[in-house]
Amino acid sequence: MLSFTTPAAPAVVTNPATNVGTVSATLNASGTPNQSATTGWFRYDTIDPGTCDDTFGTRAPGVGGTVLGSGSMPIAYQQILTGLAPFTTYYYCAIVENAVGKSFGEILSFTTKSAPAVKTVDATGITSTTATLNGTANPNDAPTTAWFRYDTTDPGNCNDTFGTRAPTTGGTDVGSGIDDVDYSEALDMLQPGTTYYFCAIAENPSGKAFGDVLSFTTDAEPPTVTTLPATLVTADSAVMNGSAVPNGDFSTGWFRYSATNPVNCDDTFGTRVPQMGGTILGNGFDPVAFKEALMGLEPGTQYYYCAIAENSQGKAIGKLGFFVTGAAPPDVVTQDATDVTDAAATLNGNAAPNGSDATGDFRLGTEDPGNCDDSFGIRVPQTGGTDLGSANDPVDFAETLTDLNPNTTYYFCAAAENSAGAEYGEVLSFTTTAVPPTVVTTPAILGTTAGDATINGTANPKGSPTLGWFRYAAEDPGACNDTFGTRVPSADGQDLGTDQKDVTYSEALSGLDAGTYYFCAIAENDAGMAFGEVLTFEVPEGGDEPPGGGDGGCGCRVAQNDNSTSTYAGLSILALAAIVARRRRRRAA
Repeated sequence: MLSFTTPAAPAVVTNPATNVGTVSATLNASGTPNQSATTGWFRYDTIDPGTCDDTFGTRAPGVGGTVLGSGSMPIAYQQILTGLAPFTTYYYCAIVENAVGKSFGEILSFTTKSAPAVKTVDATGITSTTATLNGTANPNDAPTTAWFRYDTTDPGNCNDTFGTRAPTTGGTDVGSGIDDVDYSEALDMLQPGTTYYFCAIAENPSGKAFGDVLSFTTDAEPPTVTTLPATLVTADSAVMNGSAVPNGDFSTGWFRYSATNPVNCDDTFGTRVPQMGGTILGNGFDPVAFKEALMGLEPGTQYYYCAIAENSQGKAIGKLGFFVTGAAPPDVVTQDATDVTDAAATLNGNAAPNGSDATGDFRLGTEDPGNCDDSFGIRVPQTGGTDLGSANDPVDFAETLTDLNPNTTYYFCAAAENSAGAEYGEVLSFTTTAVPPTVVTTPAILGTTAGDATINGTANPKGSPTLGWFRYAAEDPGACNDTFGTRVPSADGQDLGTDQKDVTYSEALSGLDAGTYYFCAIAENDAGMAFGEVLTFEVPEGGDEPPGGGDGGCGCRVAQNDNSTSTYAGLSILALAAIVARRRRRRAA
């Protein structure tokens, strides 16, 4: 008995879409040909047709389809879609057809991905130095992170490169939903009275989105003001000095003074100078100096004064200062430095306090300022100084310096200050004494060719022009000197400069006979000659690889013993004898 199966219409199953992106997706299905040659394709649209047919939406592909054969087993097939709209729901179904008829799969759907939607929202919590940036992000159904960018310069359009990122890394996790999510970032250490531009940014796997650029302006602050020492004080005149930071708001500065001590400065005591208005200080963030001259003062009188500044945010009062008319700034003389060594010196000066309590100090630097002032070099001591009293006769004062560099020229001047101001003496100089260099002999490096070696050393010139060379010999000199063995180079040496830091140098040797060599590094400057430790290295018989050596990184071999001298590591007398015997047997053969 035989049998046969008549063909039937194919069967089809619509499967979930895969590889769904922003503008693309892959449709999937499987069809069973049921013993008749079968072709499969898809239909898709953004409108749900309810049930699958071969007329709705778009056919994929436009003509033809996937050949599924004529078997009786399910055959998977797929179709890649491109040019889709982001964040859009598509409805699709699978269709198959053979000679018997056409079959339709179930309607399924997928939604394309999209970059998040983001909106910059007005800043809140604005003070003079703080603010909170705000934004709203819609993740559009994908895991999304959000942050901000801000700067004092308008970028025009938001991007992720301008200004400062807040936070500097990462951001706020706004989830993966399809609703707007508020997020914010608090800023501090902002400048008062300053306009900042900012925008919200969000990113998910489908891309990055940018909000509009908005701006806010931090609140201005009252100025900060400092009362500075009075200058040009004579018997009947003086100049009051002050400095103020406007803190981002247009500010004005003036002074108050009186011969009566107000204890604390305010804007009511004594006399206002000028009577109205004052010095325009601008609206910046840097200190602005201002001053007012007083005339017609009483000689020999102590006056109290303070600096005052004001902007739209308020008024600031400087500390109370004073000056005494009739006094003059100290007379200052810089005297020669003494006790100068390679690392120390004593600065000397004298000053006449001119009837007012005075303090003496020095300025010091390695470059000639031409004329001395309070900006040159460093102050010695850093704070305070020598109490010079208030007499009219000159008073000597001094400061001892340590930790100086050898063979270095230092410029200095004496300074003194009293209630009438500060004065500076003439700029003088001294040069610390030179010292010989310091030298260290460092291990030799053996070449790959028999009889080759490089001897090495390190020297610190200690600030003086320095030459470096080596001595080597087959006999131990005991200690390094510049007479034993052979000098390399035979004359002069390598220029090691004048720095205060270590400089490495070396010399290559060749044609050396087998055996032990002793060597040391030598360096010399105007202050004298210095010698390194005597080290050794071993030249093997020709053709024998240096035992115990490691690759020196340049085709050479480095050998070291326990004392870090350059020789063959652990090469005993018996080992040397074995090498010599081996060489003799080779020659005999």
